[in-house]
Amino acid sequence: KGYYKAGKTIDIDITFSEPVSGDVTVTLETGDVDKQCTFTVTQETSGTCNYTVRAGDTSGDLNVKSVTGTITDSSGDLVTSILPTSNLKANKQLIVDTTKPTAPDTLRIYTSPKKNKRIKTIHPRTFSGVVKAQALKPYFAWEAVPGVKKFFVKFSNKSIIRNKLLNSDNLRTKRHFRGNIEQADKKYFLYMILQDRAGNKSSVKTLVEYKIKSE
Repeated sequence: KGYYKAGKTIDIDITFSEPVSGDVTVTLETGDVDKQCTFTVTQETSGTCNYTVRAGDTSGDLNVKSVTGTITDSSGDLVTSILPTSNLKANKQLIVDTTKPTAPDTLRIYTSPKKNKRIKTIHPRTFSGVVKAQALKPYFAWEAVPGVKKFFVKFSNKSIIRNKLLNSDNLRTKRHFRGNIEQADKKYFLYMILQDRAGNKSSVKTLVEYKIKSE
C-alpha cells in the first residue's frame, strides 16, 4: 500500500505480450477528472510513464482505465485494442489523496489525565467561545480523524506560526495532550496541525481558547 499527495510521482509500467512500437497513452482513474501519462516504445515489450499527482486527484486504489495510441506490432500491423489483463489494483494498492485534513469533530477537556472530571466537550469546527475553568493543567482528548496519524500540538498564550508548530517537539501520535497554565491572567490557545498518511497537512487550527476561571 502506498499513499500519494499532490506533487508525488508514480511510475506506471506497462508490459505487452509482444514487441510493439508507437506512442502510448495511459488513462488513469483519478476521481472526477481522469489523468493521462504517455510514453513511446520502439520494438519493445514494456514501457513506463510517469504520472504526477495534481490537486484534486483522488483514488482509493489507483487503476488504469485504458491504454490507447498508434501502436504497431513486430509485423507492422496496427494494434487496435489494448486491454490490461492484470491492472494496477491486482498488484498494489495505490491511494491518491490530495485533500488537506480537517480539525477533529469533538474535543473533550478534563481536569487531569485520569478523565474523572470533564470540564467541557466542544466541537472545534463550530465552537467559538472561551472555555473557562480552574484547572491549571487541562487535559485534552480528541476524536480520531480518518487517515490522520500525526498531530502537531501546542498550548500557548501566544500566537504561533506554521513553521514553529511543525516542530518535532510538538509532534504527537496519540490523541491527547496536557496543557500547562503559566500565567493565570492570560488566555491560552490549543493549536494543531494535522498530517494524514499521504503527507497532506492542514493549516494551523485553533481548537479551543482556554482561560482560568475567576473566583
